[in-house]
Amino acid sequence: MNVEYIIFDADGRIRQVGLAPEEVLSFHAQPGLNIALGSVNKIDETYMVTVVDEDTGEASYMPAQRPENPAIYNDGAIKEVPVAGTLVVDNGEQHPLPAGDSPLIFTDIGTYQLKLQCWPYKDKTIEVTI
Repeated sequence: MNVEYIIFDADGRIRQVGLAPEEVLSFHAQPGLNIALGSVNKIDETYMVTVVDEDTGEASYMPAQRPENPAIYNDGAIKEVPVAGTLVVDNGEQHPLPAGDSPLIFTDIGTYQLKLQCWPYKDKTIEVTI
């Protein structure tokens, strides 16, 4: 019988989904990745969370919706960054983005598209005019 499966890393990032006979799932195993039975509709909006049974202490995995990133731009700073991540400027430059508030310093006047990547939060794009 075929079963739906999800392959994901230790951070819950889904790497692959598929359908295969249950007896051959072990052939899909890859070092450093986990396999769970189940399905997801939108890989980029979903991640895997660990659920521990309170009675047995046994861990299992289930898909969950990635939360919205609550970060905002205000007074020359990106504020309320929930977890450390990466700031990607529209020209492709990448910069570390710490959790909390971070002032922005630009050398050129203009409008910029800033992409905030803070796993497991959904990527967020903020337009900033300097």
